[in-house]
Amino acid sequence: MQDYFILFSSSLKTKGVNRSLITDVQRNHIFTISNDLYDFLETCENRPVQDVLSEYDQESQEILTENMNFLKNNELAFFTNNPSKFPKIDKSINSPYSIDNCIIDYNETSDYSILNAINLISYTNCKHFQFRFFSRFSQEFITDILLKTEKNDHIETVEYIIHYDSYMSFKYLEMLPLMFPKIRNLVVYSSPDNKVIRRTSEVERSNMGNICMISDIIKDDSHCGVINPFYATFNRSLEKHNSAVDFNSCLNRKIGVDINGSIKNCPSTKEVYGNISNIKDLDSIVSSREFKSMGEIGKANIKVCKVCEFRDICSDCRAYTTDNERLGKPEKCNYDPFKNVWN
Repeated sequence: MQDYFILFSSSLKTKGVNRSLITDVQRNHIFTISNDLYDFLETCENRPVQDVLSEYDQESQEILTENMNFLKNNELAFFTNNPSKFPKIDKSINSPYSIDNCIIDYNETSDYSILNAINLISYTNCKHFQFRFFSRFSQEFITDILLKTEKNDHIETVEYIIHYDSYMSFKYLEMLPLMFPKIRNLVVYSSPDNKVIRRTSEVERSNMGNICMISDIIKDDSHCGVINPFYATFNRSLEKHNSAVDFNSCLNRKIGVDINGSIKNCPSTKEVYGNISNIKDLDSIVSSREFKSMGEIGKANIKVCKVCEFRDICSDCRAYTTDNERLGKPEKCNYDPFKNVWN
């Protein structure tokens, strides 16, 4: 029997204009490869590897063999004489829920009930909450929100972006993920130091309990939309990768509430669908064509993004785009896929 060379089902490849990307969604790693190697791997899916190699000259064969060894050593691909036993991973997105994640903004001028907003959104079976507090709030206020989300059975993970205050010692912050295990990330801005507090041994669930203290000042939602690998805007999970292929990787199944209580796709976007203080449920809003259309803007239709090798793991942003175009490149993305450089 002849050997085939195929990628593991958890190794997902994306072709860009100048180079390609392999995302290992199991180990949360990414690898850049040449477009020539991408094309070679595509051909190898249906033909024995020696047959494919025979079509290349000696120098190219040596380069491809070296590349195959690299992929094999990094457990991204393997040889087999029976490729039919290794089907590709199912990339379909199946969810019975209209809303999966949300962002709630709040500051000292907000007069809507944040607890009511949590209740209404959780009734949609939203699993992931992010709170962005643009003013200082007391320890009691923050604790009330933490308790509310922790006790809500619908909510799986929460992320908090809060203003630093004097009561926020390192010891206090380190204890929060232990007291409230649903915390995925806690970002403390306007901090005296830049420091990352890794999750402790007691908080071993994947990617949970991370605390990031930053000296940056975050005043409002205009800080949204930064596209940069150092800002953790690359999501390498299988679910997010598959969603990004056909839907918008930021707005799909998302709902937002801005500081005034306005209901939006994201607090930073312009379209308003009502106010959280004046409604009893969100069903009619989240099921409307107008609301859902924002989440259906895939990277294949966005300028520049459609030829970028990072498009299937990038968070995207429709709130701030070049020339304010609906299908424009994210304004705060400083990556050039034509030169493969971060500016």
